[in-house]
Amino acid sequence: MLRKIGIIFILICVATLSGCVTFPIVTPTTYTYTYSGKTYSSPQQALDAEQADLDRVIRQVFPTKNPVGGRALVVLPSRSLIEKYGVAKTGNPAMVSRDMVDFIVSNLDMGYRTMADALRARNIFDEVVVRNDDKPEMYVLPGYDAIIYLALLSQDQAQWYLKLPQQNKEVPIYMDLSRSIGIERVTAWLDNIEKNTRENLILKENKN
Repeated sequence: MLRKIGIIFILICVATLSGCVTFPIVTPTTYTYTYSGKTYSSPQQALDAEQADLDRVIRQVFPTKNPVGGRALVVLPSRSLIEKYGVAKTGNPAMVSRDMVDFIVSNLDMGYRTMADALRARNIFDEVVVRNDDKPEMYVLPGYDAIIYLALLSQDQAQWYLKLPQQNKEVPIYMDLSRSIGIERVTAWLDNIEKNTRENLILKENKN
């Protein structure tokens, strides 16, 4: 008899632009992995399919015609933090393998990293550097004009923020969930970052 296992990843459509991955049905010895409605026999096949979709989205990001400049730091959650807040186990915990959890964490991490890749492709800043940390909201590294970080607040709440150290200012960067997952949603997110950066960031070379 086939038995169901549940692993729920709640944050992916809140903070990223990729599709959904699931473990819909398993037998005692066989797992299947589903991404975007298609079933794969291995986690790597599903992740490869996701990466191909994410790469297509990045190719649709066009550089801004009027860059702001400066250096930006993107701080993403560590894998342990993603697991803590992004993976909720249901069903029989004994049937949830380490590989299954790692698959969900990898899926979320890929989505978050793609947001950083999209920011780099948009060319708002002269340089975009990515770091991972257990406490993204507390991570500080000198020499950056803007810090964009993702705070995982709970298993059903995540929020992007733009921090401008020189201006001692921090503003939330909301994901427009009314937009379709993919280039529409990421473009709205990038527009929000560019607008808030342009309105609030004063680079040293631009000061009178």
